[in-house]
Amino acid sequence: MIIMEFYEGQGLGNQLWVYVVCRSIAEQLHMKYKVIHPEKFKGKSFIEIDFGADESLNLNEVTLFNEETYFDPNLDYFSSDFDKRVLNLKENTKIHGLFQSEQYFFGDIARLKKYLQIKQEFIQANDVDDQTCVIYIRGGEYKRHGNLILPKSYWLNAMANIERLYGINKFVAVSDDDNYVRAMFPDIKILPGGMEQDYIALMQAKYIILANSSWGYFPTKTGADKICVIAPKYWARFNNSFKRWASPANLYESWLWQDNTGNLYKYDDCLEDANKTLEFYKIHYSVRSTYDQMQKKHLRRFLPPVFRKYLKKWLSLIFPKRIG
Repeated sequence: MIIMEFYEGQGLGNQLWVYVVCRSIAEQLHMKYKVIHPEKFKGKSFIEIDFGADESLNLNEVTLFNEETYFDPNLDYFSSDFDKRVLNLKENTKIHGLFQSEQYFFGDIARLKKYLQIKQEFIQANDVDDQTCVIYIRGGEYKRHGNLILPKSYWLNAMANIERLYGINKFVAVSDDDNYVRAMFPDIKILPGGMEQDYIALMQAKYIILANSSWGYFPTKTGADKICVIAPKYWARFNNSFKRWASPANLYESWLWQDNTGNLYKYDDCLEDANKTLEFYKIHYSVRSTYDQMQKKHLRRFLPPVFRKYLKKWLSLIFPKRIG
């Protein structure tokens, strides 16, 4: 079997990536697969997935595979790409990592729709017409990271590009942080509902402007055929002066990639930068370490989780553009 595990603290996007890649690797290697802790799956309210083999597992017989990761001190980021070693995994291997490259589908992106089934009651929803662009704005914990949160100019430039190229001037927003959207764009309608409705809206939309978040990948790639999808160039480190992709894994086909001045680039235009980034890491980065050892230790870890939750909620109401 190929094995993966759902963890506390994982976002749905990260969970979906590791899950679909686990299944894809297993299918490619003609093996079974198994999900550990399926009860921690955050999309169970609206996404049906198969948790794989239900046979018991002897953890002493499991081999751990860690995806190759590069810590870039210039970008302060853990970067990754397709790790070809997965093609040689042995039986009963548990995979651990980000696994966010489309190369893990081995040329068959249709596997996504096979692995992820939306529950029928949500499929019937139809809130987005063909002349509306859906903007997925990420706030929340991104606001704590100045090099991760996207500037307002990114959204304004993207909306201007959609209107210039396609004549679309109707925009609606979905977000994990409605207070942030209201503070940034008080005139843009926020679609009602929770994560489930946001996901379906992105599936339905023909025109999409995305944040640099793994969550938006799946509804965008598995829904209706898209006319235009705009995403931030260099992904998690938009407009970085080193022109590095963070990560090279997060360059996806068929999307347009927008830089800090509003210029748009196709996939092939960006491939050279992504390949240069990966080549730079492979040549200059040679020290291996564990992920935990490289993590920063924040003072908030000393606060009880319940207190942190309510403090963050209270502060987000006062400072919606900075805390969430």
